[in-house]
Amino acid sequence: MCEYIILVKRENASVSFCQHCESYTLVFNNLVMNFSSKCLNAFKNSLQDCYEHCSQYRDDQNKRDIYFNTTIEQMQIRFSLYEVGEVLSIIQEAAMEDVKIFGT
Repeated sequence: MCEYIILVKRENASVSFCQHCESYTLVFNNLVMNFSSKCLNAFKNSLQDCYEHCSQYRDDQNKRDIYFNTTIEQMQIRFSLYEVGEVLSIIQEAAMEDVKIFGT
């Protein structure tokens, strides 16, 4: 049975950790994503790279034109640069609460 600890909670987002499954749940708007520590760290790194690259070229930070592939063929998640920054921010805040995010 899952035992969640909420690491960060905002109006439209949260990150929680299940002690039983040792997995992280990231909720952002209407998306719910589950990650192992390693996968959450990889996702965070992808967001960081994307944000650093795209922030140089985007005039409209609210235009949803950034696509992240999923493991399901032909299924992608679309974000605006602002949303990439928001998701990155909440993961970084959660990492301050739980150093396992930066583990293996």
